[in-house]
Amino acid sequence: MSDIYESAANSLGLFSSPCLTKVELRLTCKGISDRDALSKPDPCIVLNMQSHGQWMEVDRTEVIRSCVNPTYSKVFTLDFYFEEVQRLRFELYDIN
Repeated sequence: MSDIYESAANSLGLFSSPCLTKVELRLTCKGISDRDALSKPDPCIVLNMQSHGQWMEVDRTEVIRSCVNPTYSKVFTLDFYFEEVQRLRFELYDIN
């Protein structure tokens, strides 16, 4: 578990439920728009989690240079709490 995720989870009180399991998320993108005229995108995905109406960054993937169809090696390992709504948001950025 990343230090960022652990810190965010602790501050949001996410370690209080005994009914949980771990889930792993692996991400890939297909056909990212090439909006730069001079270069291909350098994509990175940021994972955010919502709790109490606040979005907090949990973790992020590596940047894959000059790629419109990236497959990330980063694996997000998250705690999944049964019978609780857990909202995740994935933001795709072009890091130039």
